[in-house]
Amino acid sequence: MEKKIIRTPRGTELRATARLTGRYIMKFERGAHGKVSAALNDVGIPGAREKPFRAKVARAMPHGRHLVLPKLGFAIVDPHSAAEDALLRLAAKQDEIHALVPEGLVRLASGSADYVRGWRDATDAIAAKLLSQPEVFRIAGASFSTGPDFTAALAITGVSASQLSGAGVKIAILDTGLDCNHPDFRGRDITCENLVGDGMACRDANGHGTHCAGIAAGPRSPVQGPRYGIAYESSLYAARVLNDDGGIGSDGSITQGIHRAVGLGCAVISMSLESIWQDGQDPTQSLYEELIHDATAAGSLVVVAAGNHHTAVGAPGNSPSALTVGAIDQALQTASFSNRATATASGVKGPDVAAPGVGIHSSWLTGAGSYKSLDGTSQATAFVAGIAALLAQSDSTLRGQKLKDAVIAKCRPLQDPVGEVGNGLVQAP
Repeated sequence: MEKKIIRTPRGTELRATARLTGRYIMKFERGAHGKVSAALNDVGIPGAREKPFRAKVARAMPHGRHLVLPKLGFAIVDPHSAAEDALLRLAAKQDEIHALVPEGLVRLASGSADYVRGWRDATDAIAAKLLSQPEVFRIAGASFSTGPDFTAALAITGVSASQLSGAGVKIAILDTGLDCNHPDFRGRDITCENLVGDGMACRDANGHGTHCAGIAAGPRSPVQGPRYGIAYESSLYAARVLNDDGGIGSDGSITQGIHRAVGLGCAVISMSLESIWQDGQDPTQSLYEELIHDATAAGSLVVVAAGNHHTAVGAPGNSPSALTVGAIDQALQTASFSNRATATASGVKGPDVAAPGVGIHSSWLTGAGSYKSLDGTSQATAFVAGIAALLAQSDSTLRGQKLKDAVIAKCRPLQDPVGEVGNGLVQAP
């Protein structure tokens, strides 16, 4: 890639307006982490120690430090103002450094056409509406409705008829965490980590991560209600990369989550998160593309939400290497909120595939009812992640790009434009 160096705006107000944290994300040549880290030390930005894999909590990286993530060749750099100019000069002159760009913010990608009303108000309103209506998907004159054994969304995607369980496959859910006390996850092989940096134990105080984990990997026989999960015998790596207050995270926490998921051997990495596309942006953020490309090359398929603003797909979903997911409703039409390819955002990709994303029943916080139905490309993304895990179980050679190709190849064509639903509705093997 062509070297890219961008200085973060000066002043907290400018950074806030641009949705930036004040830190930097650095991409460097893999294998050069020792040399790069030593050079950062020399310009007055000492290294911080990465959280051990056995630890459950990540504390905030001290200001003025850098954190090297060697497996994929990335670093998070948080310079004091006195060292910022030296950092930029170093990035410009050192050949092993490919890019240095400001760290941005991302947020969870769950919502509806009423998304702007706020996360908690919206989810409560949607749930109240959906709980009063049966979940019914219709196609070619036939209908698939939720019954006592499984949800309609599992039927329309072929999951309910599949003999596969996800056994032997690890799925990473990079989200708001996981309610590990939920009865539907008891006895499962789960690694839960907090990468937000607030020093708190890994948990889910939002509900979004628990909902998405339930879709991708919930049990075959829930404690209550019909089956809603897909890869019920998979193992889980649940990384809390988004905070409790609105599900906000940073490029750094996402980068660290992907780095650790690859290190743990996750065949599927599910990211139900987004940043909002803005006019004038590049068609893709090069660092996210490098990150997802390298994760794919290492054998991890990265599944990303298209987003929920009826507009162009923002990062990281617009990365060409990502398997980007749009949402459809019960009529198998593009959900009104689902992001898509648009004429005003030239060169920005649309979804690669589509999955159910309206009225999706799954696990919720144990202190708030334990189950809930939500709308969003987040839910659709979790569907694709679960189905990808079934495909990964069916053939151990299906990893990375081969697994992405296999998911796409099994899609059922839909009537809506390719720019909205990609190759069609995902189907279980």
